[in-house]
Amino acid sequence: MVRLPPRQFGICDECGGSLAERVDDQTELIVRRIEHYATLTEPVAQLLKQEVIRNWEFSGTKTPTDILNEFLEQLQHHSLIEPKKPVDQ
Repeated sequence: MVRLPPRQFGICDECGGSLAERVDDQTELIVRRIEHYATLTEPVAQLLKQEVIRNWEFSGTKTPTDILNEFLEQLQHHSLIEPKKPVDQ
C-alpha cells in the first residue's frame, strides 16, 4: 500500500478540506479483509463456478443502473424473465 501524505497534516492538497483516516482504512485491517476474502469468499466463488449453479460476474466500477441492466440482460438471455426495456439512469 502506497501512502502519499499531504503537505500539511490533516489538510487536502487538492481542495484544502480536512482529512481524517477511517479506522477501516488502516493497513492491518485492509490486509485482514483481503485474507478473509481469500479464505472465506474466494473458495465459495470457485465452488459456484464448478457447480451447475448459475452465476454471473459484474464489474463494480459501473453505475448501479448499468449493473442492474446487465443483470436484467443476463436474466433475459437465459429466459428467466420476459424481455424488458433497460432501466433509465
